Amino acid sequence: ISFNGKSLASATSTDIAVTSVASPLYTFVSQGDLYVTQDSTPVSTRQLLGGALSEPVLRLQMRAENEPIDVTNIILHSSGSTAGSVERLELYADNAATPFASATVGACAAADKLTHNPNSGNNNVAAFCASMGSQQLVVPEGEDLDIIIRARLKTDAAGATSNQELGFF
Repeated sequence: ISFNGKSLASATSTDIAVTSVASPLYTFVSQGDLYVTQDSTPVSTRQLLGGALSEPVLRLQMRAENEPIDVTNIILHSSGSTAGSVERLELYADNAATPFASATVGACAAADKLTHNPNSGNNNVAAFCASMGSQQLVVPEGEDLDIIIRARLKTDAAGATSNQELGFF
């Protein structure tokens, strides 16, 4: 018997040769994981102009582990008000000039909606939902993807209200 090219004990011939090699370690999982956190780039407090597209109101960071993740639905909630002055939320990839999706109140099913903010207990909450096609938003495995959310506000004539406080989560 020889092991990795060396005969064992006092063997004069080799009938069995055992060779070992370093192998990669594999981890088996049933599916990938998607982690969504608030992006580390701060969003400053500001006044929003009715009838216009705002500066970012929320920044998210998505990270996929174990496999690329195809995101097909995103639900965002307002906090502190029902956001009646918001027509829609537009979602942008970082540094993109055009949105890849829009989230509206009308796109949400009843089961998708929160009735209060779980962090503050505030009951003035509205859900904004975006549905995307397959492969429209894919978070690559092991990479961070920043998503910028900007509010498209209604005009005064369409129902915008002055001094309405908005926050999103």
